[in-house]
Amino acid sequence: METTGTQADKHGIHQLSGSIVINGEVKEKFDLRVQPHPGAVIEQGALDVAGVTQEQIMAYPPMRQVYDQFIN
Repeated sequence: METTGTQADKHGIHQLSGSIVINGEVKEKFDLRVQPHPGAVIEQGALDVAGVTQEQIMAYPPMRQVYDQFIN
């Protein structure tokens, strides 16, 4: 997971990725980009670590759309 900073109460996520592993075998991988929630504080240092710009993350799909894709 990539975030817009290090404090969960004020920063948001902009990437959710991982693998589904069953009995040591990778069954599926996912890498979802998500627009941070409205009001999330976005720190430039966090974006630099992730190699993205604020313009890029604000163009990602909204959280609800990504959540629906994730649970499906």
